[in-house]
Amino acid sequence: TQESFYALEDARSLSTGYGSTLAVLRGTPGQLQFLDANNQPQKTLDITGLSQPFHKSTVTINGNIALIGASDGGFVAMDIEKGKQLTQILSPKGITNAISVFGNYAFAGNGEDGISVVEIASNNKFNLLGSLLLNSTFSSNMVVYQDDLIFIADGLGGLNILAMDTGKAESCGGNQGNAQGNKKVKICHIPPGNPNNRLT
Repeated sequence: TQESFYALEDARSLSTGYGSTLAVLRGTPGQLQFLDANNQPQKTLDITGLSQPFHKSTVTINGNIALIGASDGGFVAMDIEKGKQLTQILSPKGITNAISVFGNYAFAGNGEDGISVVEIASNNKFNLLGSLLLNSTFSSNMVVYQDDLIFIADGLGGLNILAMDTGKAESCGGNQGNAQGNKKVKICHIPPGNPNNRLT
């Protein structure tokens, strides 16, 4: 049975982790609303982007920071307490469908622009470490990281699995191949059907 209802058109994503509230991301207009246990709004933040109706978008709460895949607003980080935008990172086509967080890294699914990895520094600075274009005819819709592997729901491209090397030689098989990134992070493709070959 339905226990409660909160009317919110173009609702796109949910996240917990900011006190006892539920964070609800909506589009057109782009807003992040925080609801209490009685579905009463406690705070509302205006979010850059999210202007295309019913497009893919996500929110992840990381402490006092909301990390948002804001569709046509790109990668957006908000300070929840201050209601202030901390950063906006745009891929070449300006689209970010999803963001997930693991430790000090945020992973963005940028549609036809593939994925990017962003370092979350201790001073709430965000450093773009690298990006990887998988196939311009595919769309990176969701990204999940676990055990040095990046799993990507890639639309017509199916499921892509990448290895992220953060200094462990075995992460990319000890071979750079044509991996992309900088000195901190290297991303290597794992071809389908051969999980032991981690060369792009």
